[in-house]
Amino acid sequence: MSIDDLGGLDGTCEREGCGKEIRYEHLTYHPDWGYKKVGSTCIEHLTQKDKKLSGKVLACYRNISNFVHSSDWYQGKTQKGKSYIGATHSYDLIRIYGEERRYAFQVALKEKGRNYYHYKDIVRVPGKTLEEVKELAYIALKGVTTKDIEEKAMLRNLYKSIR
Repeated sequence: MSIDDLGGLDGTCEREGCGKEIRYEHLTYHPDWGYKKVGSTCIEHLTQKDKKLSGKVLACYRNISNFVHSSDWYQGKTQKGKSYIGATHSYDLIRIYGEERRYAFQVALKEKGRNYYHYKDIVRVPGKTLEEVKELAYIALKGVTTKDIEEKAMLRNLYKSIR
């Protein structure tokens, strides 16, 4: 997922059974072990499946970042006059209510061929910045809409780690 040059042997490989001092720290993700920082040698021990999964995680991070930074976010008001910041993803909506460090979000799903949205519960996320809430809302929306079981599990783990 990322590689950092520590400038010297200032890191420790977190791969099971290794623990060696490392200079180049590779941040990787595995659904069973979570995030690990491993050295250049140990990163090569990843299986093909692990490499594929790491690629999926990296692609997921890119998608989240693209959505947060490239979407057209707009100001709106609910039918009851409550202000929100909103964005559309495919046909679905994300709404963010509140103010800095006191936000909540809601996703609304639009079924194909329907003229209305199905609004999900409002999720409170105290202590988060607007950017963090946008990320969480997107992850929640993708988690609800994906059909891929592997992706759903990955999004669930990512959501828990950020929340």
